[in-house]
Amino acid sequence: MHLSKQYVTLEACKAAYERDNLITIDENMICVQNANQGKSACFGDSGGPLYDSVENKLIGVVCTGPSDCADRPIIYSRIASGYEWIKETICENHSEPKPELCFAEPSSAPSSTPVQFQTPTPPLSKKTQHTYFQIMSLYNTTNETKWCLAPVMLAADSQVVAQVCDDTSSGQLWKLGDSNQIRNMANVGLCLNNLQSDTPGIITCSDKDRVLIFDAFQQSLLLIKNQDNFKKLGLMALSLTEAPTEGNFSPIKVNFRALNGRSDLQKWHGVYPDL
Repeated sequence: MHLSKQYVTLEACKAAYERDNLITIDENMICVQNANQGKSACFGDSGGPLYDSVENKLIGVVCTGPSDCADRPIIYSRIASGYEWIKETICENHSEPKPELCFAEPSSAPSSTPVQFQTPTPPLSKKTQHTYFQIMSLYNTTNETKWCLAPVMLAADSQVVAQVCDDTSSGQLWKLGDSNQIRNMANVGLCLNNLQSDTPGIITCSDKDRVLIFDAFQQSLLLIKNQDNFKKLGLMALSLTEAPTEGNFSPIKVNFRALNGRSDLQKWHGVYPDL
């Protein structure tokens, strides 16, 4: 199986990642993105090849990418940057006869600059919509950074955390299902729920799911498990485990805690971004 992808300039790649302090992009990397963001390298594909059909050469291997494998370019390690080390290692350790690589001229190294450069397709203009929403914390930070719920990985039983809000990330977008489950846009078969020990996460959607209800008065997202649990613990509300600090853009853990209407850590609202 293979996918045709477009090269993304390092400048555009830096803009996609470094605005959130996620990854430092440098000349040892190649960034690519598929026009169809639903098809891409993802978890388990590390080390996979990036092949340039024009030069007929392997030019990169999968390094890393966004958590939802869709909303940002995929990053490949540039083989040309380590070509001499690769060649030296192979030729020193390979038994006789040595491969042709050991006798090739330096010009045979993979190109350090990919040819056949294509500018990524410009994004379509955004439109107002009322289907998908971000679950945004109302906690006020001094630098006005906004925090939104998103799964750590797009897989069943993955924990949910608060990330710096990004309306281009499908993992941060949710919709209400037919039975009022909160479904993830990146995979509508996964729903926001409680995993265990009052840890929020995403699970395979079911009509028998425990119910999450938004309390508009308290501006809280409440977990309703069952009558016995309610009698024992009372109302449990989704909460940031710690207050965001200025200059920190790392994900913040969340959990379910006893409802405290005076705690800003437990206050959320839904925001419908233009998509």
